[in-house]
Amino acid sequence: MHVQFSMRAKNAFLSSIALNVLAIVCAHYLLPARTALHFNAQGRVDRWGTHVEFIVINLFLVIATYYAIEYGAKLALKFPKFLISLPNKDYWLSPEKRPLAEQKLTDYLRYFGMFNVLYQTIILGLIVVAHQHTPVRLNAPMMAVLTLVFLLITGFWCVRLYRAFKHVTP
Repeated sequence: MHVQFSMRAKNAFLSSIALNVLAIVCAHYLLPARTALHFNAQGRVDRWGTHVEFIVINLFLVIATYYAIEYGAKLALKFPKFLISLPNKDYWLSPEKRPLAEQKLTDYLRYFGMFNVLYQTIILGLIVVAHQHTPVRLNAPMMAVLTLVFLLITGFWCVRLYRAFKHVTP
């Protein structure tokens, strides 16, 4: 059962990254030379740059996200036990259970990474669409709804993560 969960988590995360990279490639061809790099809360551009800057920033984000998610659990579990906040941590951080804890945490991080990368991808799409308007303007209400949905998903994910480590399996 856990092996299937692990494979689904990894495939979901890697698929979201592939989709994001595809969106970045499309943005490269769709964005003008002068591209909006930042918008204020009303959706108006407050920082311009080149589309190359835009592509490099987005590639950096997806690469950084990949490494943070893939190696986050391994890094987090290297900290001293008293710095790690985990339900039943004496059980999960015992030498015989630590590998399972690392795998479990990695799987949950991969699902969170998938949602994070999908959020980045949708924002990238909104920015491309914003460039179809004159003047360039981001759909601020859509961005607010998207961010709210992402925050709700993050909260749901936190509850699921907590519950995954709360129950001690014999």
